[in-house]
Amino acid sequence: MKQILFFSFCILMFSCIRDDPKNIPSSSPLAIQEFKEILEELYLVDAFVSNKNQQYHRDSAFLFINNKLQRMGKTGNDLNQAISYYTSKPTILDSIIQEIRDSLELKFLEISHDQMEDLDSIEMFNHVLKNYPYIKSHNVNKNFIFNSSSKDSIIDYFSRNQDKLGDYTFDEFRDMINKP
Repeated sequence: MKQILFFSFCILMFSCIRDDPKNIPSSSPLAIQEFKEILEELYLVDAFVSNKNQQYHRDSAFLFINNKLQRMGKTGNDLNQAISYYTSKPTILDSIIQEIRDSLELKFLEISHDQMEDLDSIEMFNHVLKNYPYIKSHNVNKNFIFNSSSKDSIIDYFSRNQDKLGDYTFDEFRDMINKP
């Protein structure tokens, strides 16, 4: 029994020999700042393509990054070597990714979200106008529920476009919308 355990132990010890990859470059052809720029662009392009943009394919992200590399005087092979180098140094890669994430968060906070809110309002108006293009009677669907911000936006819209109210006066429409 001891011989079997000793034999098993020896086999397990020698099978766990760590073999370092030999293809890792000793240095990166891309400086850290260049690598950050390319990864940040890659994140942005991927987000753009993933964000319901049906006219662009995922392959176009590679073309965009390839153009960026050419402007830097680098090749796709340089990028592959840089990826191999930085993935072999996880602490450096983690710090690069952390800086990229912080940079992208700052860019996101700098974006004006008024346009996004305006698009939401426009979609809501379109929905209301599709259901009630010209409100001509008091037969408004009672199940149509407005939240308070929707009510305010709709009232504001119809205060500027009273011709779309049909037979209603603006005060009647506002009272009808504000009923609980």
